[in-house]
Order: sequence, then structure tokens, then C-alpha cells
Amino acid sequence: MKTAGGIAAGLLVWLTAQAFALGLAGGGDGWDGPAALSLTLLPLCPALFVRLLKHGLALRFDATMLLVAAGLDGVLLYNIYIQEPGYFSMARDVAPGLVSSWLLLWAGWQLMVLAVFARSTWQMRFEPSNVR
Repeated sequence: MKTAGGIAAGLLVWLTAQAFALGLAGGGDGWDGPAALSLTLLPLCPALFVRLLKHGLALRFDATMLLVAAGLDGVLLYNIYIQEPGYFSMARDVAPGLVSSWLLLWAGWQLMVLAVFARSTWQMRFEPSNVR
């Protein structure tokens, strides 16, 4: 039951982020970066929520998720500052609430990844023989 609930919650977060991202894309005339980046959340958010609900130790998986999150942040920063700086500025000026909502969802899933990783490292400290 926890797995199904985690998958459902993750898909709901992904769907919300994707809806905001498509709003930012504005039919191709807006900031397209979030639409592409939010697609990566389709497998990542359900995996994260399943992991959040299960308290077993899976340090390698959690560390991989943390590295993926950091890599996607690099892609986002590249998109904002190098690839589409004018579109980001335009989206921020035209729809600041939409930009803020998408960025909060983006930061939120990454903070949850960090929390799960911290939980795993904390558990590892007290249960070192259970590392998988």
C-alpha cells in the first residue's frame, strides 16, 4: 500500500509541475526549459515518494538521487543563464506567480531528496551493517 501511495503522490507532484511548466512554455513562445526539465520528474518523483515512505536503508539509491538532483540543477542554471535568459526574464515579468510556483515545486522535490539522504546517513551511522 505504501508503494502505491508513494507512486500516486509522486505522479501528482509531477503532473502539477508539468502543468505549471507547460503554462510557462506558452505554446512555444515562452520559457521552454521547465517543460523539458519537468519531464525528468516523471520517474524521479514517484521513486522519491516511495523512498520517502519506506524507512529502510538504501544509501546508494539516495546518493544517486542526490547526484541526479544536483545535475538537473546544473541543467536548469544553464538554461536560465545561457540558453534562454531572455525567456526566463520575460516569464518572470509576465507570470511571476507561475514561475515561483514551478521553482518551489522544483526546489521542494530536491529538498525531499536531501532529507531522505540525510535520513539514510543518519540510519547508517546507527546501523552500519544494513547498507545496500
